[in-house]
Amino acid sequence: MKKSVIPVFLVLLAGCGRKVTRFEVGQESVTAFEQASQAAGNPVRVDNLIIEWGGKPDVEANCETGMGTPKIQVNRARWDQAGPERREIVLFHEMGHCVLGRSHMDALKDGIPGTLMHSGGPTVPVYQRHRAYYLKELFGAR
Repeated sequence: MKKSVIPVFLVLLAGCGRKVTRFEVGQESVTAFEQASQAAGNPVRVDNLIIEWGGKPDVEANCETGMGTPKIQVNRARWDQAGPERREIVLFHEMGHCVLGRSHMDALKDGIPGTLMHSGGPTVPVYQRHRAYYLKELFGAR
């Protein structure tokens, strides 16, 4: 009995380091995220992430990390109602967690969220006005 447990354990352990990339939604945001990181001088390649439909009905999206590949679950109803800027804000925020390993930072700067990692996030008009600042902060703060 003990002999069969060890090989199964080794197979499971070997799969833990495998990278998986699958996007049911948001491929354009992933591409924009990589391009923005390049422009900020801190290139990031998204090569171990799953983005899929699902999640909680009361949130736009959420990042799950832990064992295996990080996963972003996107609320389809909220996604369908969001414009392109809101979608970018949401996925850049979640990739900040899942890809960059950043936590929420709820400080304000001049009365607005000081980072995309603010738990409330900036509104679309604020993001449009300060997008360059937010991207520089997101990719420069690692």
